[in-house]
Amino acid sequence: MKAVMNKEVSLRLESGENGNYGELIKMCARQVPPQGFDVQQMRERQRVLDAVEAAEKNSKGKKKADIQLEDADFAVALGCIKSMRWGALSKEIIEFVDYMDNL
Repeated sequence: MKAVMNKEVSLRLESGENGNYGELIKMCARQVPPQGFDVQQMRERQRVLDAVEAAEKNSKGKKKADIQLEDADFAVALGCIKSMRWGALSKEIIEFVDYMDNL
């Protein structure tokens, strides 16, 4: 089991507000691979999305709950993060990827 901190970042994401590590994980998990998804990949990525959403529900105000990922789900999330092609150059993205890579 890995506990991923849900650190806030100054990057503006879909909502137009500052994002956090959970939103970055969701963005990576939803990124369509070049060959598309097979059903197994959909299931694996949905477990990652479910874990992020559970952490969002457990958050209280500004205090963000850690994202609890089983080891297999963490491996899926990390694979998505490493294969992501970003549309911006950002030090915070580098910090996020390095943090995840070193958990």
